[in-house]
Amino acid sequence: MTIKEAIKDIQEDGISFGAGDFVDVEALKVAVEVMKDYQRVIYENEQLRQKQKGDQLRDKTRLYKFYDELREIHMTHFPDWRFGQMIINVLADWQTKTGRDIFFPEDDEMIQIFRDYVKR
Repeated sequence: MTIKEAIKDIQEDGISFGAGDFVDVEALKVAVEVMKDYQRVIYENEQLRQKQKGDQLRDKTRLYKFYDELREIHMTHFPDWRFGQMIINVLADWQTKTGRDIFFPEDDEMIQIFRDYVKR
């Protein structure tokens, strides 16, 4: 049975899961959309992984520039914040505003997130 067929059955008949509970069709639709988003993220992650397999490994010295700038931002703008506190505050704010997962930005976009945060 497909998801569409299940939704149609629920809309036509309602389905009891016991104790008189019936499925909320709108909640089911939301759950389906969440699963689609989850599948999209998994697919994009797999695509990225496959692409990176074909590419050479990234130059690990790029991290010096990233961490140097992150350290400067931390010391200049948030010297009283613990490292984890800074990371959570900045990235949770960004994730709330964009709806994107913090797993996906590359280093250049990630450091820009911190630059933008301190400009406010």
